[in-house]
Amino acid sequence: MNNIAVINKNIKYSYIYLYNNINYTISLLNNLNITRKDRVIIFANNSIETVILLYAINKIGAIFTIFNTHSIIKNPYIFMLLSKILSISLFSK
Repeated sequence: MNNIAVINKNIKYSYIYLYNNINYTISLLNNLNITRKDRVIIFANNSIETVILLYAINKIGAIFTIFNTHSIIKNPYIFMLLSKILSISLFSK
């Protein structure tokens, strides 16, 4: 379990590091009452933290959508789309 799983920006992360952080993130998501089949929108850059969050959400059974912050900067119309998605998601539960 201590073998290298991911190398990101010349930093090596082991399987045990990922396993522990994914399970810790699951506990944080549970504290936010995120459960199976919930929808989660993520604003994130490409990073190890994003990978950990995606695995945690997937392990819970929730559904995620990623908005990469680089895309938002390049396309300001994403904000209009996002506001529609958020209003639909908030009122459909």
